[in-house]
Amino acid sequence: MNIEGVRNSLNKILKIYTERASKEEQDRIICQAMSEVFERYEGAYITKEHIQKLSLKIAEDFENWRYRVDTESSIDLEK
Repeated sequence: MNIEGVRNSLNKILKIYTERASKEEQDRIICQAMSEVFERYEGAYITKEHIQKLSLKIAEDFENWRYRVDTESSIDLEK
């Protein structure tokens, strides 16, 4: 049995899965943020305020997902 070959194959599979899962989660974060920012908005134009709210929401949700932040309490990174 070629253990190195099996390991390389498993690493490739895990890399593909991780990339796909990350993309799906990023898409979910973006769609949810857009839904929240533009909920009940029927205007014809997207304003600077919309872009600011959207970018803030996406950044916040992405950071929470990326670093698995499930709480608003601060994390001491030195520990």
